[in-house]
Amino acid sequence: MIWHRHYIVWVFFLLSLAFVSIYLLQMANNHKNPDETSRFAPDIKATNIHLLATNQHGAMKYVIQAKQLTHYQQGNYSFFNQPVITISQNDKQELWKITADTGEAYRGIEEIRLQGQVMARQADVVIETDNITVNQKTDQANTDEHVTVYTPESTLEADGLHVLLSTQYITLLKNVRGVHALQPNS
Repeated sequence: MIWHRHYIVWVFFLLSLAFVSIYLLQMANNHKNPDETSRFAPDIKATNIHLLATNQHGAMKYVIQAKQLTHYQQGNYSFFNQPVITISQNDKQELWKITADTGEAYRGIEEIRLQGQVMARQADVVIETDNITVNQKTDQANTDEHVTVYTPESTLEADGLHVLLSTQYITLLKNVRGVHALQPNS
């Protein structure tokens, strides 16, 4: 009989401790510091945005347009809907125009990852892929995904791509295959 009494007291003590712990956790969650709860909330939401990024001399380098932008101060991260990135040289010459379904920018706009029906155009060259990363600091675009490159003379497919944006030099990484049509001499 004595054993059952001690057992009941211990069970009651442990249950009480569990309920008090749960109550204190709920109280702590209900009274969070406002800075703590908003830490992961967006600090900017904008529609129909038009951002200009310049080089160190003030010349326009990138123009970023999007239907919607959501920026998070924590991590300096932004999310874009339907981004269009125009990469220019010397303020005037448009080198590349890149479109996608969505985009994510890190460290301001130093690195932009574009996803979903990505299309990059440069004069007569069109590149299609599912995602690509544009690095403003290194002036490069890269993907490991399947790509298709269209030119007036050829259609090339590969797994992976590296583009030096300012020189317009394209490297297809692996499993390259394609068709090239020779143009007759005029």
